[in-house]
Amino acid sequence: MELFSHGRKPRSNYRRPSSLGLSVTPLTAKSEAKSEYKPLPASRSHIVSPIADHLKPEGTFEAVTEAKAVYRNMSPSRPVIHRLKDTLKPEGEFAKSSETAVAYNDKQAQRPVIHRLYDHGSQVIPEGKLSSSSEYRGNFSTAPKGERVMPVWISNFEKVTIGGADGNRA
Repeated sequence: MELFSHGRKPRSNYRRPSSLGLSVTPLTAKSEAKSEYKPLPASRSHIVSPIADHLKPEGTFEAVTEAKAVYRNMSPSRPVIHRLKDTLKPEGEFAKSSETAVAYNDKQAQRPVIHRLYDHGSQVIPEGKLSSSSEYRGNFSTAPKGERVMPVWISNFEKVTIGGADGNRA
């Protein structure tokens, strides 16, 4: 779509086959490649087997080659450390408990016990007949069953019109 076309319709990318100069004759059911196809037998006879090796080493060979004779192993092995036997032993106050061991106090922490509220336990559910002592029926349930009670502030409203009492606008 051109940027400043000024009301012209954008040029469509779709072209009719007649405007492209294509042939109007129908295509044949078989393509040229399909009509010239010749199936070949599925065998491995076209693979040529390798020629047998007829070369054999002749002459005398030395046991150690020149490269092996000159070779020096440069990778060193880990050295063995010969340590002297230790003759020192701790004596005296080391045998006693240290300051940190004396000051350390293991609290033996344990997982806390969760005290859940008993919503459905026998302590919570009241016993006996509640209808005589309930405030609901006397104070809140004034509507007859099956009908919706209009709130007091809606039931006192007069019919309100937007344009005034006569409905005409000035």
